[in-house]
Amino acid sequence: MGRISKLELLRLTFLLGAALAGGLYLDDDALKGVASIIAGFAGLAISALVPTMIWSATSLHTNFKGLVEFNKYRQAISKQLSFLGGLFFSIILLGVVLILGGLFGWKDVTTSVGPQASHWFTIHWMAFINGATVFFLLQVGLKFVALVSAIRSLFNFHADAMEKQIKDQIKEKHDLIARSDKLPMDPRREFGETLGTLGEHNKPH
Repeated sequence: MGRISKLELLRLTFLLGAALAGGLYLDDDALKGVASIIAGFAGLAISALVPTMIWSATSLHTNFKGLVEFNKYRQAISKQLSFLGGLFFSIILLGVVLILGGLFGWKDVTTSVGPQASHWFTIHWMAFINGATVFFLLQVGLKFVALVSAIRSLFNFHADAMEKQIKDQIKEKHDLIARSDKLPMDPRREFGETLGTLGEHNKPH
């Protein structure tokens, strides 16, 4: 198992542990007072995330020297879109959980499973909602921390591609000049010589 897989496993273990603790120990209405704040944060995040996803999806251009360079660029964009898509759906699921909590009035709602005479177990939906809210809220928070690094990485990738393109254009211009039979003359040189000649003719004898 590689390092990335271990980090993902550690992150998932942390999220599941926090969700379990939230479901078991939080009161049914513990998140009622902050639900509107969380919903506002989710809406703000979505409004910032959608333009970023559109920009990433339309950032491909045709100024590539070959398929290797193009595929490298496409893979970076695809990886970025996968990350942004995961963050987007996490925020959507967080909103769905908050809506369910509001529909239940942030009060315990139970469902008994099994024969009516002797139930096998009882589902406490508010415990599930509280745990899910903690899970998705922490997941979105962790992803937003990584989002800053991801956007910076994408910017550096774009900047490197543009720098390479500019260097290639400069190299092509230099090669074209080097292959030409005669270098282009500076028009200011001929104009200066003309002025000097005129000045000599106008000198008093």
